Amino acid sequence: MHQAYDVSKERGTLLMWQPFMIGLSFNIQQYDIAAAPPSRLASDPETMAFTNGQVIYFGKKYAALTQPEKNFVYLHELMHAIFKHPLRMARIYLQRGLIYAVLANYASDAIINEAIIADKSAPDFVFAIPESHPPIRMSTIHRMMDEAIALVSVDPPASYDPEALHGQNFETVYEWLVWAYEAVKAHRQDESGGDEPEEAGSGDGQAGAGPAENAANDDEAGDEEQAPQTEIERIMQEEEAWDVEDNVEEIIKALVEEGDSPDLIDTCNKKLEEARARLQNVIQGEKVAGTGKGGTVLLLEGDLPASIIAWNRFIRKVIAKELSTGLATTYARQGPLTRSCLALGRRAPATPGTTIFTDRPRILFAIDVSGSNVAYVKQCFAEVWSLASKRMAAIDVVTFDDGVQEIIEIKHKRDFDKVLKNGVRGGGGTSLANLFMTVKGMRTPYRAVVIATDGYLTPPSETEGLSILWVVTPGGTTSGLEECGDVVVMPQLNQEAA
Repeated sequence: MHQAYDVSKERGTLLMWQPFMIGLSFNIQQYDIAAAPPSRLASDPETMAFTNGQVIYFGKKYAALTQPEKNFVYLHELMHAIFKHPLRMARIYLQRGLIYAVLANYASDAIINEAIIADKSAPDFVFAIPESHPPIRMSTIHRMMDEAIALVSVDPPASYDPEALHGQNFETVYEWLVWAYEAVKAHRQDESGGDEPEEAGSGDGQAGAGPAENAANDDEAGDEEQAPQTEIERIMQEEEAWDVEDNVEEIIKALVEEGDSPDLIDTCNKKLEEARARLQNVIQGEKVAGTGKGGTVLLLEGDLPASIIAWNRFIRKVIAKELSTGLATTYARQGPLTRSCLALGRRAPATPGTTIFTDRPRILFAIDVSGSNVAYVKQCFAEVWSLASKRMAAIDVVTFDDGVQEIIEIKHKRDFDKVLKNGVRGGGGTSLANLFMTVKGMRTPYRAVVIATDGYLTPPSETEGLSILWVVTPGGTTSGLEECGDVVVMPQLNQEAA
């Protein structure tokens, strides 16, 4: 039986300089790396320390550090664990069907290291940056973003703040890096005259080619001149998520064995709410005592883990909101007693009226047939149909690629199944140029437009006032879509759980 790793000196440092955090350290177990489940990280002699969110494992490289360096690394891993970064990375996988683990590790490392370095509650010699491992900081993130923006000449996501240092959410910083990598990758493919962007990710949820694969690709390229590689490309090809990657894989495997994605997301949410409650208690304690001003945890307050809505529940929430009744679509007819009293000039008693619908609510379901996966489209439509049927709403379907292909009226769910069974025409590029012009001339008003797509298109400049829900298939991109509607990314279908 493995003995717990001795972190008494590290805990003593926390007790002296950050006393409200000492309780958090006892919620996380510490073991020697020999106690870790077999994995690449556990067997790599260069591994210093890593965590799965419940246990921190320490390698021989950690033992060789000076005590101030140990304090820094221990606090770093403790922040990963108590902010549940490995679990949140697994949740991203459940939402999107893939995760760039290296980029997720960079995002979480940057916000943690920035907070530790900025914490002035202790002298620099108490928490010292390891000389052998210069930390990833927010300046690292901004450097990669600047390089990508300059290369592709496209505006970054609206959420991107080029001066951000503290108060950032891990998932937000990760989305910045995903945008940068996918924008650079698409730019490279355009330069080489390639077709649609390759689908990112693999069966284990990791995306990007490994060093060996890329070396082979370099050989095939021969003596052709290669454009200078950006930092984010190099990271994706050469680096690994040194303190979380394997653990994310293990968490994903364990979760997938338990059930389907929506239920697993709920399971993640429950665990994250427990972590959020513990963190809020610590934060409030530090604020009341005034001892944690500018402290690590307070600087990370913006990264408190939050619940999310599973993809199918998110779709239903958005559609239910658009199908709700309002003054624009209904009017109330007063009861007969009320009408009589008003006609005689008498005071009318309070009597219930009758709500009259001025039109049957309608939803437009648009399918991007240039790259949409039929399995995901069918799954998405089933969610929309389920709620629309309860609300007595009608659904029309339009298919498009470089133009509108077909317009189909759906009277029963089997009509949609028949459309998919017969196959949808298309296969060209994707353009929304005339979709909304066509919609404008169709039976209106539509309460909402659900667009199933891989996201590789130019967002519309004019949506004719329609509310849009973008449903992006796994491996697709959400770049630019957030500015003109709600976005939900379909998760990879869990074949292991089927």
